[in-house]
Order: sequence, then C-alpha cells, then structure tokens
Amino acid sequence: MQNSLRDVYAAMEIATPGSLGALSLFNHNYLVPISKGLQSTSSKQDILQMGKKITTLRHLVHKCSFRTAQVDSVSTIQDYILFLHPNEIQLKFYKKLLADVNNTADPSCQKQQNVFQVGTLCRGSLDHPNQCPDGKLDGKNGVKLEMVHQIISTATAKNDKIVIFVSRIVAMDEIETFFITRHPTLKYSCIRGSKTSLQRKKSIDEFNTSETVRVIIITIDSGSEGINLSGGNVVILYNTDWNPFKEYQAINRLNRFAKS
Repeated sequence: MQNSLRDVYAAMEIATPGSLGALSLFNHNYLVPISKGLQSTSSKQDILQMGKKITTLRHLVHKCSFRTAQVDSVSTIQDYILFLHPNEIQLKFYKKLLADVNNTADPSCQKQQNVFQVGTLCRGSLDHPNQCPDGKLDGKNGVKLEMVHQIISTATAKNDKIVIFVSRIVAMDEIETFFITRHPTLKYSCIRGSKTSLQRKKSIDEFNTSETVRVIIITIDSGSEGINLSGGNVVILYNTDWNPFKEYQAINRLNRFAKS
C-alpha cells in the first residue's frame, strides 16, 4: 500500500467512505501532482508542489487512522522459548534421517527436493513418537505433549485461556487424542479446514466468550488470517512454520488493541 496512492484511497474508502472525495478528485488533487514530482525530469516547482500535496494528504489520513506505534494501546507480550530434549526413539529416527541426507546429498533439483522432504520428516519426528517408524510401540507421548500438559495445567488453574497453533494437521490429531486421555474433562474448540465458515465462527465466539471453553487448537494458516482470538492470553506454538511472519500474525490474533 505504501507504493500506491490508489491503494491508500481504497483503504480510506473502506474505513471512512468519502473522506478523500471522489476518485477523480483524488487523482486530480493528489495522485497526479505527487506522481509528477517523483519523475527524474521533475522541476523544482513540481517537487515543491508534491511536498505540499503529501503534507496535506498525510494530515487527512492521520485524522482517520490509528497508529500502531502507540505502545499503551497494546499489552506487553512475554515470550518463552523452551528447549526440549527428544526421547530415545525420536532422537534415533532424527539422527538416521540426517545421516541419510548426508549420504545422498546431490546438487540436482530432485535431490534438493528430497532434502526438504526429509526436513519435514525430521520436524514431524520431534513432534511425537507416532511419526517415527515403530514409534507407537514406545507408549509415550513425547516431550512436547508432556510440556503442553504442564502449561495447560498451570494456565487453567489461573483461569487463563490457551490458543495452540499447529502447522501440521497430524499434530492437531495427536493433541486431541492426548486431551482425551490426559484431560478428559477439558473443554476445548478445534478449527479444522473441514469446518464451514459458520462452524468456525461459532467455535471462535465460544472460545472468546465462554467461561468453560479454555483451549482452542487451530492451524497457523487459519490463525494468521485476520480472525479475532482476543479471549485467549496464552499462546503455544506447538510446531513452527517455515515462515516466521505467520507466527507473528498468529500471535497478534490474541494481542489486540486496547486489550489489557
């Protein structure tokens, strides 16, 4: 939007319709003179006129906008990064995958694609033993779920509400199975891709307003799409995404303006 005055106009029309006048008037008063002053052949008069128009436009926009830089409007976030050591089966499978990559490294595109596939398997193996060969024979939940258990037990005792973001659907299944066995009385919501928009809205509203629904599980892709999860105050990033900005966006679904 910063590189297009038409986008600025469109955004202002959504937020405050008519505040910048008709599009033809906006083009005449701002877009044309500002663009004219940005050319390599612009005269001093063109540049001076451009500066005046930018100042006037900035004043108009600021009257109808809210600056996110106001630190008092958003509550402070406390971040904790937990380093967890995988169990024996997870570690064994992880090392085997890395060894396979080292033995088959190849500069070709096909081999490079295989390396990324192996990377995905490595991440999955660290989520839960079930994602390792013969992992189900282990009978354990893995260190991540055990840590989730500790966080939920502590948070719910203080009446906190927890949002668990996952980047893989299989992780969502594992967490739900874990809740059934370790937290059978825990009421939670779960946002899956198979849910309709109305079902999603109902689950989100339930989490934000209900005193009994203490946890919601949601994919990080869904959580970064402008939904409101302001009812929660504890975030668990169960498994990270390749794109860290998705995580920032997901966290900001909880940390809304004017929230204490």
